[in-house]
Amino acid sequence: MARLATFALLASARLALAFFVNSSGPIDIISVNALNSSSALPGDYSVPSALWVHYAGPYSSAEQACSRLGESVLDSVSSGLGDQLNYAGFAGTVASYAQAWVASSAGSSARIRGREVAGNCRAYSLSSRSIVSANCSSELSTLCTNTNNASLVTVSSGQLSITGTRNTKTFDFEGVPFANPPTGSLRFMPAEPYTGSTTINATSLGPACIQNTTSSAGGSQGITASEDCLQLNIYTPAVRDGYTTPKLKAVAFWIYGGAFTSGSSSVPAYNGANSASRNDVVSVVINYRLGALGFLATNSSIPGNAGITDQLAALDWVQQHIEAFGGDKDRVTIYGESAGGQSIVALLSSSGAKGTFYAALSQSPPIGLPWFSRKLYSQQITPAVASAVGCTSTGSETDLVSCLQRVDANAFVTAAQTALPNISLALREYCGTQVAVEPFLPIVNGPNGTIDGQFNDLLSSGTLPNRVPFVIGTVHDEGQLFVDSVITSSLGNNQSLFDSLLPQLFSANESAQLIATGELQFNSSDSDAVRTALSDAIRDYQWTCPLHSLLAEAVDGSTFPRLYSYRFVQGIAVASSSSTPASCTGAAPDGYDAVCHAEDVPIEFGYFGDGTILSGGSKNEDAARAIVDIFGAFVRTTYPTPSSQYLNARGAAYNSTVEVLASAADWQLYTGTGNSTVHLLGGSFGNAPISSQDACQAYESIGFSYQMINSTLV
Repeated sequence: MARLATFALLASARLALAFFVNSSGPIDIISVNALNSSSALPGDYSVPSALWVHYAGPYSSAEQACSRLGESVLDSVSSGLGDQLNYAGFAGTVASYAQAWVASSAGSSARIRGREVAGNCRAYSLSSRSIVSANCSSELSTLCTNTNNASLVTVSSGQLSITGTRNTKTFDFEGVPFANPPTGSLRFMPAEPYTGSTTINATSLGPACIQNTTSSAGGSQGITASEDCLQLNIYTPAVRDGYTTPKLKAVAFWIYGGAFTSGSSSVPAYNGANSASRNDVVSVVINYRLGALGFLATNSSIPGNAGITDQLAALDWVQQHIEAFGGDKDRVTIYGESAGGQSIVALLSSSGAKGTFYAALSQSPPIGLPWFSRKLYSQQITPAVASAVGCTSTGSETDLVSCLQRVDANAFVTAAQTALPNISLALREYCGTQVAVEPFLPIVNGPNGTIDGQFNDLLSSGTLPNRVPFVIGTVHDEGQLFVDSVITSSLGNNQSLFDSLLPQLFSANESAQLIATGELQFNSSDSDAVRTALSDAIRDYQWTCPLHSLLAEAVDGSTFPRLYSYRFVQGIAVASSSSTPASCTGAAPDGYDAVCHAEDVPIEFGYFGDGTILSGGSKNEDAARAIVDIFGAFVRTTYPTPSSQYLNARGAAYNSTVEVLASAADWQLYTGTGNSTVHLLGGSFGNAPISSQDACQAYESIGFSYQMINSTLV
């Protein structure tokens, strides 16, 4: 019996060793991402890095495990890697007293009849932060080199087997389908959970959703677009492959902007490798349907909000599968910019999103615009688009939908432009907006639909369904990009000219009322004052003023557990091209360098190493790193300031953030209009009152668009 027991024990040990050698299992990438001038470029992976293979085994199995990964056992640990290993102990990724094999000399261990014979091997000790001697038969994790960029890695979750790639920063899984292709009879319909092949090649970016690929808006120029586009990308410093230990990481779930008509998860600035590795989080970037294909609605046959159902489906997929990629499904932060920021507001307003995220961050949402109504679509927008694509039959609604589902998908892009004048007139009637900057918006369809109600109504009634820690803010010059892209040269500084142009933005009566208040900003000493004042008017009416009016409602109703607001006062142009106004790139004749709409995005993703970072050189690069770390802190903890313990644990690569924040003001909870509760991102990182308070009073006197909805179209 004793011999049988011994044989069974040896067989069990051999089976365990075989599993260790033949399975990747839980692995963490330990990297030193200082976000310097090279590592902060998309596609650059020249950062010090190692792999921590969590399976414990004797030294001989460590050599085999690294070999299976195309690597070798790590020979030495640099001070930078030592810092990040120390952080891994601090964060609970590994035990603070853990040891892991590093390279030992040949012959330091031996095997006799399947047993490991003691010898002198080497291991890295987290507690002593040094390489120590270890018994070669000890059961330890392993530190491998991580030099084989683009090597393949396969992760299993449920029935899915997903193959991605590994680099020195993250494991990347790109083009992962989360819903069935919305084609044929599924066009315009709510997203259906993915039921396709269970073996998924996620080694390259998928196509964008149908949009105008000749436009630079949303980074769409030159990309490949397809109706079969419901895919997401995952960038993670860890894979767990079915294991929930070691500790899982917070998840950052990004939704792109582009006026709900453009944008893609394949835009280079949305690559999540830098933010994931720098912040120790899992980054998820999704696609969702756009334009008419994403938002058309009819009386009954087309529900509307298809693009929002895509976002919900992606969140559901994350809940089911993200643990295999090292992510914690209970710590998902949703965030997005522009239309992505509006999407965050939509998800906060959706009973269908309950339980899928624990925090939210909305960047630059044009929050003065209301959601549309089903009647607005069914009576005005959908007929205009249908006519433009040739579906002009006066038959039943079923016939109309059938026709719309047969039309070539790309026809809806040109149809939107054809229908735009009619849509603009419809929006003017619906909510008084003069320019249809977003011709396709989500609809309110009640608690049993996708969006429970208008955001302002949900706040004032205390019925917002998702009450989570919330950060919302703007950039300093939200309107500049839009004005200067249309009016491409200076109009001088004549206030009478500004007054005469104001009716392009507001009705004649509203313009006269605004002018009469004398509160609109106009700096006659500015040589380009007319364009500046127009851009300020757009910023204040669609962004700044309605934002703080709504936040006052939220504060009064104690809607959010914690509420913060910010303003970016430094930025980086998303693209310096012929389509980017000079005022947004620092090349304006008067020298003004505006912080334009979307200039915050490449900073938060950690891509600013192309020499155009802010202005002023290394000091501002330090500021950009601090902003990355601030956003990461909110994702990990729901507080927007990284703790001193965290920064100290991360070591020298984070010293610049320590220095920036040492003189910065603490974030304050937003407590209402007039208090110094807007945090400045960039510059002094201080706190300030909301901007344009006098102008906001003037705009409040005419009412914001969401307060001016025509009840006959609801």
